[in-house]
Amino acid sequence: MSLSNTEQKLIEALERIKSGETLYTEAGRKLSISSIEDEAGVSRSLSRRYPETFNYLQAEVDKYKEAKRDKKPSELKVVRAIDEVEILREKNKLLNERLNKSLAANVALAERVKYLESLFDKQDNVVSIKK
Repeated sequence: MSLSNTEQKLIEALERIKSGETLYTEAGRKLSISSIEDEAGVSRSLSRRYPETFNYLQAEVDKYKEAKRDKKPSELKVVRAIDEVEILREKNKLLNERLNKSLAANVALAERVKYLESLFDKQDNVVSIKK
């Protein structure tokens, strides 16, 4: 059986979308009958005029969706793990900043204590207050 020019365009569009090398639609667009028709440059619903080709396209779309659904939980785990790592890195950064501020405050307080102790060591500087 020979394919019409339109059917050939639809099948080529399907292959371009699956490979990610689209010509007429944005890359990464989800695979659907409408996206295939848009990529092929034909009007919407035109593929339904060719039942065999439409059934083939629909089967390919269904296979793609099923494969994506099967892959999704593991991909989600990876994405969640990456997000969790980023959150933990941000928390670590904030805690390190707080730690550095605390260390700087401790150093300043230790210097202040030394200064005050040096004042008490000099008896000349002690003034008694009488009532």
